[in-house]
Amino acid sequence: MSTTDALRERFGAAFGASHDAVTTGVVVAFALVLSVFAAWVLADLLPRVLTFVLGVLGFGGVLYGRASRRAVTATGLYALAALVAAIPVVYELVLALSTAAPLVHLLSVTDLLFVGLFWVVALVPAAVGYRVASGPFLPRFRRAVGR
Repeated sequence: MSTTDALRERFGAAFGASHDAVTTGVVVAFALVLSVFAAWVLADLLPRVLTFVLGVLGFGGVLYGRASRRAVTATGLYALAALVAAIPVVYELVLALSTAAPLVHLLSVTDLLFVGLFWVVALVPAAVGYRVASGPFLPRFRRAVGR
């Protein structure tokens, strides 16, 4: 009797999915990377260890609940895009909490460009995640056109 099978059954029952070793590795890798990134982004607001632990549990649970490796990868890339988009928001929040005139600072052109630049950068992992989730473009286009 192997304990590995028992652990796999427990995790499968807890999250509603049972993945192979490679997909589980992708889940663990994404959960660790996203949690480290989230801990870095929120370092001025929350303790890093708390953010990391909650991130690993949260990201790991959400990603492990996805049905396939493609869905796990797409969801991980969407989460990365959300974290990249959150960087300037958290930065501005910390500055707004520590300045005397927050609106003057938040509505400056430089800060709005800073936010816009990060949101454009966040479009890259979001677009890759969409591409992974939806598959190749030409077969979908041909099916839609009816060829």
